[in-house]
Amino acid sequence: MNEINDLTNSNIEIKEITDLNNSEFENYHVSDLNNIPLIVGPPGPTNNLSIGEVKTGETSSANITGESPNQVLNLVLEKGEKGDTGESGVYIGDTEPIDEKINVWIQPNGNNGNILKIKNSDGEFKSILSIKGDKGDPGVSNTLIIGSVTTGETSSASITGESPNQVLNLVLEKGEKGDTGPQGVPGTPAKNIVIEITKRTITSQVEQNTNYEIPEYTTGNNSLSIYFEGCKLIKDENYIEVDATHIQFKDWDLPAQSNIEIIIRKEED
Repeated sequence: MNEINDLTNSNIEIKEITDLNNSEFENYHVSDLNNIPLIVGPPGPTNNLSIGEVKTGETSSANITGESPNQVLNLVLEKGEKGDTGESGVYIGDTEPIDEKINVWIQPNGNNGNILKIKNSDGEFKSILSIKGDKGDPGVSNTLIIGSVTTGETSSASITGESPNQVLNLVLEKGEKGDTGPQGVPGTPAKNIVIEITKRTITSQVEQNTNYEIPEYTTGNNSLSIYFEGCKLIKDENYIEVDATHIQFKDWDLPAQSNIEIIIRKEED
């Protein structure tokens, strides 16, 4: 066996060997590893994950089928317990939940990937799934966000958009009708509203920022409306309320022979 110490200056003739059993070359031992060139493979393909079957079952679970870079995510979602009557809603996220049935959200795993988490109604993690593609040079990280979440007769999921920006849309099966809740306390019956309309023609000029007497009304509850020549005046801009029987025209004089209309809304006794 001949020893090769320097591949660069070796006088070995380069030939293609197609049959190692019948090769005419002797076995060589390489002792100079510093001069051996490294061969770098091509980047690995970006993994493409799509939603497959989504159904309900006794226990939540998830599995991936297929080979990278084309794989399918299949989900089994635990059916929630019978709930109390209330406003229906579905929550996706990792803050305070609104729906008490099934919570699903996605979090970065800190390694250029995502983690899909599913909680049951008891707050227990029923499935935690992390997806990672074949090893290769780092590619563009896929960003998967939650899109629409609605209720329907059958649970389903779909992914829209193109990598690296995609949206996961969910349809979650509506739970069974809850028991009837306790009857609320009866409210106070509403009172009828009486509208009083007073029309006036001003006989002499009303000076600005002086008290002008009108029929009695309730201040501060928007029960009073003032119209000047058919145009509604704006409270605190064209006039101000002084007390239960007076107003002032703010920074403008009300001319003589002008027409005003006073509308007062009162609750019927």
